[in-house]
Amino acid sequence: MFQGLLKLAVSAALLTLPGLCVTAGARGIYVDRNGQRHSWHINDANSLIWDGRPYIPVGGQFCPRYFVEARTEENWQADVESLRQLKARGILDIYINPVRGATRIPTADWQRLIDVLEQEGFRYGIELTDGPDRPLTGWIVRPAVYRKPDITSAGNVTLQTPGLVGGLAILANPKGDIVNVQALPASGDTATIPVRGTEEDRRILLVYPLKTVDPARDGLQNFWEGYSEYRDRLIAHLKPLKLGAGFRFWVDPFINEMGLRREAEFLIPASRAYQVELEAWLRKRYADASSLARAWGLQGEVTTFEQGSRLIPLWRDRKGLTAVYDTATGKTIKLGTAESRMWEDLLAFRTHSIRGYLNSAAQVLKREIADVPVVVKWTANYEFLINDDPSGFNGLGIEAYGSPSEIGPFAGAQCLALAKQSSQPVWLVATEIQTTSSERKEHRGFRSADELTACLTALKDAGAKGFFVFGLRLSPPWTNFDLLETPEQLEWLASFRDRLEMEPLLHEWSPRAVWFSFRNPLGADIRRLERDLWWLGNQMEAQEVYVEPGVRAYSLPDAEGEAVYIWVDGSPRTVEIHAPPGVEPSVHFTGPDERKVTQTKNAVRIPLTRDPAIVRGLAPAQFISRDALIAQAEALAGLIRRAESQNVLVGQYRMALENAQAMIKGDRLMLARSTLARALEELQALVAPFAWVEAEEATEASFTATGYHPGASGTQYLKLDTPDAPPLAPYSASYAFFVPVEGDYQVWLAGSQLDSPETSPLSWNLDSSEWTRVAGLSPTGDPYGPGFRWTRLGTARLVAGKHVIRIRAEAPAPASGQWSAALDALLVMREAFVPDGIRRPALR
Repeated sequence: MFQGLLKLAVSAALLTLPGLCVTAGARGIYVDRNGQRHSWHINDANSLIWDGRPYIPVGGQFCPRYFVEARTEENWQADVESLRQLKARGILDIYINPVRGATRIPTADWQRLIDVLEQEGFRYGIELTDGPDRPLTGWIVRPAVYRKPDITSAGNVTLQTPGLVGGLAILANPKGDIVNVQALPASGDTATIPVRGTEEDRRILLVYPLKTVDPARDGLQNFWEGYSEYRDRLIAHLKPLKLGAGFRFWVDPFINEMGLRREAEFLIPASRAYQVELEAWLRKRYADASSLARAWGLQGEVTTFEQGSRLIPLWRDRKGLTAVYDTATGKTIKLGTAESRMWEDLLAFRTHSIRGYLNSAAQVLKREIADVPVVVKWTANYEFLINDDPSGFNGLGIEAYGSPSEIGPFAGAQCLALAKQSSQPVWLVATEIQTTSSERKEHRGFRSADELTACLTALKDAGAKGFFVFGLRLSPPWTNFDLLETPEQLEWLASFRDRLEMEPLLHEWSPRAVWFSFRNPLGADIRRLERDLWWLGNQMEAQEVYVEPGVRAYSLPDAEGEAVYIWVDGSPRTVEIHAPPGVEPSVHFTGPDERKVTQTKNAVRIPLTRDPAIVRGLAPAQFISRDALIAQAEALAGLIRRAESQNVLVGQYRMALENAQAMIKGDRLMLARSTLARALEELQALVAPFAWVEAEEATEASFTATGYHPGASGTQYLKLDTPDAPPLAPYSASYAFFVPVEGDYQVWLAGSQLDSPETSPLSWNLDSSEWTRVAGLSPTGDPYGPGFRWTRLGTARLVAGKHVIRIRAEAPAPASGQWSAALDALLVMREAFVPDGIRRPALR
């Protein structure tokens, strides 16, 4: 059935990223305990080839209760009986998760289990889920959250956050000038900070905690201080094992599902070992310390690489203070320029360092214990999972939880994207598959054979070449995930494996890809475009291309140069793009629909659907629709008439309209576009009966992240998603807006459904009014995007001018106990409003 999929009828540019050259470096020879040699390699289709034959396992994760619960003979015999039950049902592919860490299990117990696996004929992997013992302590640079504004009196502020061991507290004025710096006295998880301010001289408190993070919760371990001890412990504990012919792979050389979760994303390790490694990396990146100082905006302040390695930035994502803190001297240094590459360097080093430790651990396992593939589990699109070292880790473990329609694009395809960006072949294997990751799962395993098959098929369609369900032989609270509790589900699993064996070319097939930027998706999203073609995100930067309202486009470099991807979210339409004489752009269509380009003397007409067309031969700046410019000119003319009726002076806007019309007539379309855009933005702010504000563009916000969804307004939204209570001040967001005339205005908020137990209770206020709790308000209009709804918060009398609206979370969501909310857009409107998703009110 895969023969048709092997026809590569499209350009190689759909497959290759610039700078990447796939090699055949992922290979090895494993010698089992009987001296038998087993050659293996990973091919370009992300399959593991073992002894010359494809190895595409179908089985599950097995957690022996003898390891997990208690070393009793009763547990041992029950584990062995479970293994024999699996064998009887035809399931012979498993991997062992010890849960407590591989080196915490006595070597003799490991050998005892391995002997049973070999005796019963299993093919198996071993998960280590282990790592350094040294705790990881670091500076948390998160000024959007660790912030308390509007300090107008003397008093004490209490900081409460788990793992607190010290830190830095800084008082600043609203201009960002540092007024006072003090060390943070820590007692347990709490610190009391004296502050001072007045009504005339308001102060802002910014805290940079020094915290010890929890690896299980935050996903990160202390490689910089603890790796050498862990390496030696690993070799001493596992090298004596006599692994047999059934052994196939290692999983997670460090902690299970390693990542940068919660506070780990914002942590800079405080150890000298980290600084020494960073210093060495900086020496390779810059010619001398003065080059480093210029790049970081600290010219004349940084004189050595060692000094640079100990500096902590006091800003992140445009929040905080444009200064650094010297951990050795205790001094703060203000940046001399508005631009700094410091964060760019720190994040690049972090990726390099974590990837290096993963590869080093994989090399130790293969060189010292058993030379088989090393798989690292994926939970998010971390750049350190894009590997460039064939001697390091060789596989990505797909953690796939959700419905069949979710786990294909949101798990399988994301791993496929990382694999295609690696410079060596990567084995793609689904290491955990289930319909939910919630401990409150209501039914055992899968609901039906069809559901199980659909989940595994969705992953196969995204390129997976191995399938392990979660799970087998599980302890509380995970017993509802255990397929051994419902043995007929093992037969469903075996049936899927039998069907795979009827696809002899599966190991040679891999989906193709076209690309968008994961860093700035610009309306794109992971999606299956054709049977063997996916729209995937990579780590490059895309440039937005403006065509006309309702049309999305971006440019992205590939192996053939610059390509522009263009599509529509709604109904199909045709756009006419100006093309200079003699220019004949090439267009490649994706998706199932038959489409054809029409070219005239000075234009190209491209039929658009929701599946992107890929255009080459036209510069991004040339993607200008004459029809769209004419429509914008008509819109500006309408705004001018409206402004005149309100006695607004419009002379400069009438001149802009006339100039733009002349530019369109003379084919100076880029100038016309910029002229119209500027005039429309300025005049609409003066006369529109509403103010629309994108929630992610808050003037101040302590919500925890910005979310992305192509169906959200502006494709982004502000997100609160954390189990942690606010450490200093309530989670909140503030929005400044302007209204042109005095009147009674409706206040609307779009985002997560406010009357849902899944959303944190919210309050709002306008300017200096009292806070109003959002309660008993039903949403209006149909859901849109990721299920967002519009809710009318109330009505307010506003004078003409600038105002500020604030949204505040009051408590965790009742259903989950998490602080959870999503804000997409705010609308302040003095006329009737009927919500229609992301469509803004029309000017009449």
